[in-house]
Amino acid sequence: MGSEKYVDKRDFSKTPEPERDRISSEPALRFVIQKHDARNTHYDFRLEVGGTMKSWAIPKGPSLKPNEKHLAVMVEDHPLEYQYFEGVIPKGNYGAGTVMIWDRGSYITKNVTERKNIEEIILKGIEKGHITLYLDGEKLKGGFHLVRLKPDESNWLIFKQDDSYSLLEDVLENDRSAYSGRSAAEINNGKVFDLLQSEPGLKKTDTFPKKIEPVLATLTAKAFNDPDWIFEIKWDGYRGLVKKDGSAVALTSRNNKDMTDFFPTIREAALSIPHDFIVDGEIVSLDSEGKPVFQDLAFGRVNKNLNIYLYAFDLLYLDGYLLTGLPLWRRKEILARIISPNSQIRYSEDVYEKGKVFFSAIKRQGLEGVVAKKRDSIYESGKRSRDWLKIKSRNRLDAIIMGYNLDENKKPKSLSLGVFDNGSLTYIGNVGSGFKGQELTSIVKRLEEISTKASTVLVKPQCVAVVDYAEWTPDRHLRQPSFISLRDDILPEEVVLEKPKEIVTGGEAPQLIKSGAREEKIITFGKKSLTLTNLNKIFWPEAGITKGDMIDYYESIASHILPYLKDRML
Repeated sequence: MGSEKYVDKRDFSKTPEPERDRISSEPALRFVIQKHDARNTHYDFRLEVGGTMKSWAIPKGPSLKPNEKHLAVMVEDHPLEYQYFEGVIPKGNYGAGTVMIWDRGSYITKNVTERKNIEEIILKGIEKGHITLYLDGEKLKGGFHLVRLKPDESNWLIFKQDDSYSLLEDVLENDRSAYSGRSAAEINNGKVFDLLQSEPGLKKTDTFPKKIEPVLATLTAKAFNDPDWIFEIKWDGYRGLVKKDGSAVALTSRNNKDMTDFFPTIREAALSIPHDFIVDGEIVSLDSEGKPVFQDLAFGRVNKNLNIYLYAFDLLYLDGYLLTGLPLWRRKEILARIISPNSQIRYSEDVYEKGKVFFSAIKRQGLEGVVAKKRDSIYESGKRSRDWLKIKSRNRLDAIIMGYNLDENKKPKSLSLGVFDNGSLTYIGNVGSGFKGQELTSIVKRLEEISTKASTVLVKPQCVAVVDYAEWTPDRHLRQPSFISLRDDILPEEVVLEKPKEIVTGGEAPQLIKSGAREEKIITFGKKSLTLTNLNKIFWPEAGITKGDMIDYYESIASHILPYLKDRML
């Protein structure tokens, strides 16, 4: 059906409803149910499929009572952006009234989890007039059927499958937003909850915090499952803190560089939030398919047509309260309630416990990776925290440009790359592919201005590039590197060789990346941690067994041997 009918019915200069339509970058297919207090109150059930939101108006609302059939009238497709809309459509506009996000979540079909396959099944089901869904929302869960009454008509029936999620109670009695916690009346009046009124130990500060630095994540290798951890998308963009104090808004990079003028739409979105705050997130440019394009960010100042968003994942300060000492899950809960769903500042969705499934979905989407965070962790400003782990789905790193190489015709051939390793600038190889058009020539012209007196091909370590690569060679050079972009949001001295840590969690332990000998390993238990060092030291030379191998063996047999060691003298 497309969203042409949706656009034709609306004047977007007079309604806050979103106009854009794009392909989602979410790892799972989404659904939303919006309670719409228009001329007649009804519930709009919207299903992400085929790059749009297929929509049905349900006059009596959904039910969890098994086989209780309610009329569902299929209406025009809505843009994907609409699933984030909660607010008031002004009088005189189509659909004038209050819109509440009554429920939201993800969905699959029976025994199918692949996004592409699910969409194919749903589209065929809509064509035939019968679809079966399994919803994982905050209010609605389990199996549901949508059945068309007659061919070529818009009238359908929706009803609950009889399963363990069926209830005889009226689910509509839960009449608050699954997004903001507000009632329809409170949304209509613009009321914002005092989200901190019941938070113990918080005291208001007299001044706006002047210095908060982003927490940095520790690199590890494999995704894992653990109920004590939260898993987020690792966005491919610029890290940014958004600070709003009254009418003053600042957007700063991880090294405190002012980026406010680069991304004016984010500043405007911050001004629309009726709070003073400091939010941590990632600035991302999305293409027409909803995929991050890192290269676009360097041109954010001049290109007004880019789809620039800040995906917010942490809240550090709100209305006089410093929140860095609160547990992460609580900071996220408050953050999700203050961000407008259809703003250029968005809440970065997350999942609890199921890190492996989440990572697999992220990898299929072609996104950069996953960040795992301990759900009870505080915000350790300026530190590289072991409570924040990054797991990459592809090999990508930042590198310092050390120089450039010319071919026999004196034309630019490649760039020489390096990173700081133990305080020394270390060469890691050349990159000669991935450049578009005259991009390499343009970069070399820029480098000529900072070339050293010693040689025309060596330059001062002032420029940072992003490159993809296949793997590390045994002599610690990049194999098959490919240029992605220059970046100016970090300083060269921040570009250090990341040596992945092996961190044992309460669930399944992520393993060390095989990129060299292990140097250390951190084991956490409760709030304590133990650092094991010199893991590559050989204990048994004849067999080539190291200290790390011995510790791995002890861990593998721990569950078997510990019951027999209990209460014995050691």
